[in-house]
Amino acid sequence: MGIFELKRSCVSIGEGIRQNLTNQKKEYIQNFFSTMQLVFAGNEAEGIKYGTIETSEKYFLKWKEDTKATDVLSSEVQNIQSSENNKLRDGIISLCQKERLLSIIHDFVIYDAGTKKIARHNQYFANIAVRKRIASD
Repeated sequence: MGIFELKRSCVSIGEGIRQNLTNQKKEYIQNFFSTMQLVFAGNEAEGIKYGTIETSEKYFLKWKEDTKATDVLSSEVQNIQSSENNKLRDGIISLCQKERLLSIIHDFVIYDAGTKKIARHNQYFANIAVRKRIASD
């Protein structure tokens, strides 16, 4: 479903992204990526960034948890996250908590003219908030 390239804190997330992009080339392990929905790169200093297969480095996204979100899933994610500041751990929890990960893959991955794209954090949270409002009307 997803692949992680985690680096030491002294190595940039960009190195992990570029390594994943290189690995997706035909001469490396392209077939391994054919079923991947998400590609992650991170370290403890910078946190985590995500994209889909063949996402160029400049389009990898950093997830930001919406502290104002009132849905049950967001509350659960915030409760799981540590009280200590660990950007990598909190980022992984935010994106990979099982219900959220499945929701992202099912509802927020699209194909645009054959290119796989994924929602940004603000698009995700806006969509969830609108669903809640529509359901209550």
